[in-house]
Amino acid sequence: MSHIKKRRAHSALGKAARLFLIALFISFGGWCFEVVGRALVYRQIADRGFLSLPLCPIYGISIVLIYLLVGVPSRLSGLIGGRVARSKVWRFMAENKYARIISYFAFVTFVSTAVELLTGLLARSLGAPLWNYSERAFNLLGIICLGYSLLWGALITLFMCFLWGPIYLLVSKLPNDASIALSVWAAIPVSLDFFINVLYLLVTGQRL
Repeated sequence: MSHIKKRRAHSALGKAARLFLIALFISFGGWCFEVVGRALVYRQIADRGFLSLPLCPIYGISIVLIYLLVGVPSRLSGLIGGRVARSKVWRFMAENKYARIISYFAFVTFVSTAVELLTGLLARSLGAPLWNYSERAFNLLGIICLGYSLLWGALITLFMCFLWGPIYLLVSKLPNDASIALSVWAAIPVSLDFFINVLYLLVTGQRL
């Protein structure tokens, strides 16, 4: 029995490691998206992340969190299937793919907005605001705004519909041991980067 438990624990650890690696990959993609987007719009190259490494963890955290909560849009019908017999609304959402997509979009918009708000509040508490929506309509504290919340919701929904599957399939081919080893080696520089940047910011009042 203990051997079976060890195998299950090892398998769970491997799955967590693969999700961590996916989060890092998406964080790098988010950093590229931010840098290239700013270069195209404002004609200037700027590091858009808090870390010194080319990563924007808010992207990876948001997408992996959404996957853990509701998975991909096609899985939504399974999550609400138990409610189908009790409500016509739930039955419609479960059976109509467009209703599932809209429901999924609403959920991921809420989650990504919440992550953005918490990240923005944390960054401001450290004295290092990373963005400012004060000039945008329908903003809250300059940290979140309606327009960008809807944009992130739409982009994440499209990502989960078309890109999450191939990425997850590719990373899932890694053996458990390799996934765990890679995640540990990747976590070391990322953690050091974060703590050094926070320490430098607290000591000097400026970003590294």
